[in-house]
Amino acid sequence: MLSILIEIAWAFIFVKAGEGWWKIFIPFYGDFVKFRVAGKGRWFAAFLAGYIVYNVFLEVWFNIFYFGFWVYILGAVLTGSPGDALADYLAVNLETTGWMLAVVLAGLLTIAVSKIVLCFSVCRKFGKSRAFCVSAVFLPFVFLPYLAFGSAEYGTDGKTDAVS
Repeated sequence: MLSILIEIAWAFIFVKAGEGWWKIFIPFYGDFVKFRVAGKGRWFAAFLAGYIVYNVFLEVWFNIFYFGFWVYILGAVLTGSPGDALADYLAVNLETTGWMLAVVLAGLLTIAVSKIVLCFSVCRKFGKSRAFCVSAVFLPFVFLPYLAFGSAEYGTDGKTDAVS
Protein backbone atom coordinates (compact mmCIF):
# COMPACT_ATOMS: atom_id res chain seq x y z
CA MET A 1 0.00 0.00 0.00
CA LEU A 2 2.83 2.38 0.84
CA SER A 3 4.57 1.62 -2.45
CA ILE A 4 1.42 2.67 -4.32
CA LEU A 5 1.40 5.96 -2.40
CA ILE A 6 5.07 6.51 -3.23
CA GLU A 7 4.52 5.80 -6.94
CA ILE A 8 1.58 8.21 -7.06
CA ALA A 9 3.73 10.82 -5.32
CA TRP A 10 6.44 10.27 -7.94
CA ALA A 11 3.85 10.80 -10.68
CA PHE A 12 2.97 14.20 -9.21
CA ILE A 13 6.65 15.05 -8.73
CA PHE A 14 7.15 14.28 -12.42
CA VAL A 15 4.34 16.69 -13.29
CA LYS A 16 5.92 19.42 -11.17
CA ALA A 17 9.24 18.77 -12.95
CA GLY A 18 7.64 19.05 -16.39
CA GLU A 19 7.58 15.35 -17.18
CA GLY A 20 4.58 13.21 -18.03
CA TRP A 21 2.96 11.56 -15.00
CA TRP A 22 2.64 8.26 -16.87
CA LYS A 23 6.40 7.83 -17.21
CA ILE A 24 6.70 6.52 -13.65
CA PHE A 25 4.74 3.41 -14.59
CA ILE A 26 7.09 2.24 -17.36
CA PRO A 27 9.74 -0.14 -15.98
CA PHE A 28 13.33 1.19 -16.10
CA TYR A 29 12.26 4.28 -18.05
CA GLY A 30 10.48 5.54 -14.95
CA ASP A 31 13.68 5.08 -12.96
CA PHE A 32 15.66 6.84 -15.68
CA VAL A 33 13.30 9.81 -15.51
CA LYS A 34 13.57 9.86 -11.70
CA PHE A 35 17.33 10.26 -11.96
CA ARG A 36 16.94 12.86 -14.72
CA VAL A 37 14.50 14.86 -12.59
CA ALA A 38 17.03 14.70 -9.75
CA GLY A 39 19.78 15.95 -12.07
CA LYS A 40 21.74 12.74 -11.54
CA GLY A 41 21.47 11.04 -14.93
CA ARG A 42 24.81 9.27 -14.58
CA TRP A 43 23.71 7.64 -11.33
CA PHE A 44 21.07 5.79 -13.34
CA ALA A 45 23.85 3.74 -14.92
CA ALA A 46 25.07 2.72 -11.46
CA PHE A 47 21.53 1.90 -10.38
CA LEU A 48 20.86 -0.15 -13.51
CA ALA A 49 24.17 -2.01 -13.23
CA GLY A 50 23.49 -2.79 -9.58
CA TYR A 51 19.97 -3.90 -10.39
CA ILE A 52 21.11 -6.25 -13.16
CA VAL A 53 24.00 -7.67 -11.15
CA TYR A 54 21.80 -8.15 -8.11
CA ASN A 55 19.01 -9.92 -9.95
CA VAL A 56 21.13 -12.05 -12.29
CA PHE A 57 23.56 -13.22 -9.64
CA LEU A 58 20.83 -13.73 -7.07
CA GLU A 59 19.01 -15.98 -9.51
CA VAL A 60 22.16 -17.89 -10.38
CA TRP A 61 23.18 -18.23 -6.74
CA PHE A 62 19.70 -19.36 -5.75
CA ASN A 63 19.58 -21.98 -8.48
CA ILE A 64 23.03 -23.35 -7.80
CA PHE A 65 22.77 -23.35 -4.03
CA TYR A 66 19.18 -24.34 -3.32
CA PHE A 67 18.30 -26.44 -6.33
CA GLY A 68 21.67 -28.15 -6.11
CA PHE A 69 21.03 -28.82 -2.43
CA TRP A 70 17.92 -30.87 -3.14
CA VAL A 71 19.62 -32.76 -5.94
CA TYR A 72 22.52 -33.56 -3.63
CA ILE A 73 20.20 -34.69 -0.81
CA LEU A 74 18.15 -36.82 -3.20
CA GLY A 75 21.33 -38.45 -4.47
CA ALA A 76 22.48 -39.11 -0.91
CA VAL A 77 19.13 -40.67 0.01
CA LEU A 78 19.09 -42.84 -3.11
CA THR A 79 22.61 -44.10 -2.48
CA GLY A 80 21.82 -44.79 1.16
CA SER A 81 24.18 -42.32 2.86
CA PRO A 82 22.05 -39.31 3.88
CA GLY A 83 23.76 -38.87 7.27
CA ASP A 84 26.45 -36.34 6.39
CA ALA A 85 24.93 -35.15 3.12
CA LEU A 86 24.04 -31.69 4.41
CA ALA A 87 27.46 -31.07 5.95
CA ASP A 88 29.22 -32.29 2.81
CA TYR A 89 27.03 -30.17 0.56
CA LEU A 90 27.52 -27.02 2.60
CA ALA A 91 31.28 -27.52 2.83
CA VAL A 92 31.61 -27.79 -0.94
CA ASN A 93 29.09 -25.16 -2.04
CA LEU A 94 29.73 -22.40 0.46
CA GLU A 95 33.22 -22.12 -0.96
CA THR A 96 32.06 -22.04 -4.56
CA THR A 97 29.05 -19.75 -4.09
CA GLY A 98 30.47 -17.41 -1.46
CA TRP A 99 31.81 -15.02 -4.10
CA MET A 100 28.40 -15.00 -5.79
CA LEU A 101 26.81 -13.93 -2.52
CA ALA A 102 29.39 -11.14 -2.28
CA VAL A 103 28.47 -9.95 -5.79
CA VAL A 104 24.76 -10.03 -4.90
CA LEU A 105 25.42 -7.94 -1.80
CA ALA A 106 27.56 -5.50 -3.81
CA GLY A 107 24.71 -5.09 -6.30
CA LEU A 108 22.27 -4.51 -3.46
CA LEU A 109 24.59 -1.91 -1.94
CA THR A 110 24.89 -0.14 -5.30
CA ILE A 111 21.10 0.02 -5.58
CA ALA A 112 20.76 1.36 -2.04
CA VAL A 113 23.40 4.07 -2.49
CA SER A 114 21.97 5.22 -5.82
CA LYS A 115 18.44 5.37 -4.34
CA ILE A 116 19.73 7.46 -1.42
CA VAL A 117 21.47 9.84 -3.84
CA LEU A 118 18.25 10.01 -5.90
CA CYS A 119 16.02 10.83 -2.95
CA PHE A 120 18.44 13.40 -1.54
CA SER A 121 18.90 15.09 -4.93
CA VAL A 122 15.18 15.30 -5.68
CA CYS A 123 14.53 16.95 -2.34
CA ARG A 124 17.31 19.46 -2.98
CA LYS A 125 15.81 20.20 -6.43
CA PHE A 126 12.68 21.26 -4.57
CA GLY A 127 14.72 23.54 -2.33
CA LYS A 128 14.35 21.49 0.82
CA SER A 129 16.82 21.44 3.69
CA ARG A 130 19.31 18.67 4.32
CA ALA A 131 17.28 17.54 7.32
CA PHE A 132 14.25 17.15 5.07
CA CYS A 133 16.33 15.18 2.57
CA VAL A 134 17.64 12.79 5.21
CA SER A 135 14.11 12.34 6.53
CA ALA A 136 12.89 11.59 3.02
CA VAL A 137 15.52 8.87 2.65
CA PHE A 138 14.22 7.06 5.73
CA LEU A 139 10.51 7.88 5.41
CA PRO A 140 9.76 8.33 1.69
CA PHE A 141 6.09 7.45 2.19
CA VAL A 142 5.73 10.63 4.29
CA PHE A 143 8.08 13.10 2.63
CA LEU A 144 7.68 12.33 -1.09
CA PRO A 145 3.89 12.93 -0.93
CA TYR A 146 4.71 16.17 0.91
CA LEU A 147 6.85 17.22 -2.06
CA ALA A 148 4.26 16.04 -4.56
CA PHE A 149 1.14 17.52 -3.02
CA GLY A 150 2.63 20.44 -1.09
CA SER A 151 3.56 23.91 -2.25
CA ALA A 152 7.19 23.04 -3.03
CA GLU A 153 8.33 24.15 -6.47
CA TYR A 154 10.73 22.22 -8.67
CA GLY A 155 13.94 23.87 -9.77
CA THR A 156 14.97 25.89 -6.75
CA ASP A 157 18.02 23.61 -6.56
CA GLY A 158 18.53 23.86 -2.83
CA LYS A 159 19.25 27.61 -2.94
CA THR A 160 16.54 28.26 -0.40
CA ASP A 161 16.32 26.38 2.84
CA ALA A 162 12.64 27.08 3.37
CA VAL A 163 10.47 24.48 4.97
CA SER A 164 7.05 25.20 3.58
